[in-house]
Amino acid sequence: MVTRILGAALLLLTLGGVAAPAQDYRFEVPEFICNVSVEKDRSLVIYYKITFRCAPGAHPVDIVDIGFPSKDYQVDSVRAQIGGVALSGIKTSSYISNGVEIPLGDKAIGPGQTGTLEVSGTNLYMVFQDSDVPADGSMEFSPTWFDGNLLEGTTAFTLQVQFPEGAEPDKVRHHERAFTESFVTDTGRIIYKWTEQRRVDGEYKVGISFPGTLVEGPLTPPEAPVAAYSSSGDDFFDSGCFVFLVFLIPILPAVISIVRGFYRRRKYLPPKIGVEGVGIKRGLTAPMAALLNEEKLDRVTVLILYGLLRKGAVKLKAGPGGKPAIEKTAQDLGKLWEYENAFLDSIKADGSLGEKELKSMFVQMIKDLNNRMKGFSLRETRAYYRSITQQAWEMVRTAGPDADGLKTVEEQLQWMLMDDDFDDKVRKLPPVVFAAPTWFPAGGWIVDEPTAAGGPAPVAPAGGAPPVPGTGVPVAPVGGGGFSLTDICHQTASAIEGFSNRAVSSFGSLVSGVTGVTNPIPVSSSSGRSSGGHSCACACACAGCACACAGGGR
Repeated sequence: MVTRILGAALLLLTLGGVAAPAQDYRFEVPEFICNVSVEKDRSLVIYYKITFRCAPGAHPVDIVDIGFPSKDYQVDSVRAQIGGVALSGIKTSSYISNGVEIPLGDKAIGPGQTGTLEVSGTNLYMVFQDSDVPADGSMEFSPTWFDGNLLEGTTAFTLQVQFPEGAEPDKVRHHERAFTESFVTDTGRIIYKWTEQRRVDGEYKVGISFPGTLVEGPLTPPEAPVAAYSSSGDDFFDSGCFVFLVFLIPILPAVISIVRGFYRRRKYLPPKIGVEGVGIKRGLTAPMAALLNEEKLDRVTVLILYGLLRKGAVKLKAGPGGKPAIEKTAQDLGKLWEYENAFLDSIKADGSLGEKELKSMFVQMIKDLNNRMKGFSLRETRAYYRSITQQAWEMVRTAGPDADGLKTVEEQLQWMLMDDDFDDKVRKLPPVVFAAPTWFPAGGWIVDEPTAAGGPAPVAPAGGAPPVPGTGVPVAPVGGGGFSLTDICHQTASAIEGFSNRAVSSFGSLVSGVTGVTNPIPVSSSSGRSSGGHSCACACACAGCACACAGGGR
């Protein structure tokens, strides 16, 4: 997601339009409910139900500022009431950049008193293009919040986000913060719900994505913020910065979207996995540990493929038309992990991998992982397996150039492949030479791409190894026929990644399918309404980007 943070405003309390000393204002927010509905016209309908309790001896809460996610909020659409009595005088806030101020009038909440304010309003143009799946719409949202210097205690916090009409459970997903609960209303609308006890004194960002066909109009990348320029106007124009920005600003959102897309990880684990336990869950395999850390599924596929290659369960070869293919061997391998057997079953006759079978494999892996993590801490376990990855590098760096050293490399390479800095760290490995590893086929790796001149794929020299898929670089033995440690790690990773990426038609589609199953939407008779007469509608967010709202009472 591309992140856009709008200016956060503080909650201020005023009397007669003049700000009073901050120490006069103290209040609690016992309950905070926000319902957001994503509408077909790409607007968000936002509804708040906020209970204030004014501290004894404090100044009355007589005006409340409510923030909206962007300048496209509709002031005329904002309605507010306390105790069923409509409030008037609502106008653009003079204290926050995007928001309204709501005078409470004779409904002001005095010292020691409690009152519940209900507010609803509409913010236009809040669905944008998803930075990972361009055909999808995306939106991120944070409810309004209050000044922590004036706020006392914690709040029973609830946020509900309602998907557009027509959304289906297996085609929607969340990002940023995992939801606490999900359900389908009796009218067929999907709702994600977040609940917790927290201080409502800062951003609480959530996000969702869904098929772009559910909303009207073209989906565009989210707008990027333009930073203020502090020097004089003459300096700005004379320096040429203005000319530079004229060309930069139109493409900046797309650039940010692409960059963020590379690093974003999908949230396909069940929201509550490992959150209530203590201690570390040991004994997970590298692919299972990668899933726990929510590595991308293409990387987890590489880890599984490497494990099977090393065990002799598969071979990499050229398939029909020279396309890289994965072939099962006829060896009796004994006991394999359940997901390894499922992976073997996904290999089709042409050497590609069946997306349906892979989806079932990953769903089962995540279910097994969820069961294994019961009673254990997600945070501690993730940190433990990150440390295992770092230890793997140290073990390989100190491995001797003998059979035991090669065995260490074979065992630890799977963990090393989990590292985001794999390529950089491989280049820094010592110049140790080993005999040919067991996963190097006798004829070397097969390449499927033509040469730069457009000719046929290069052929391996006699006694040597052909290029790795997609690289055009032969794996050449060193000196007496051995291979350098750097080449073993780099060329093996390149070969397996090349075959994996070409064997699966679309990892983006695979991830969406897995997410839809592992974050199930149970059917409920609930209508999604949190209070009488107010639908679960009201929202703020810019899809593909993040909006931050802030506001409060005065």
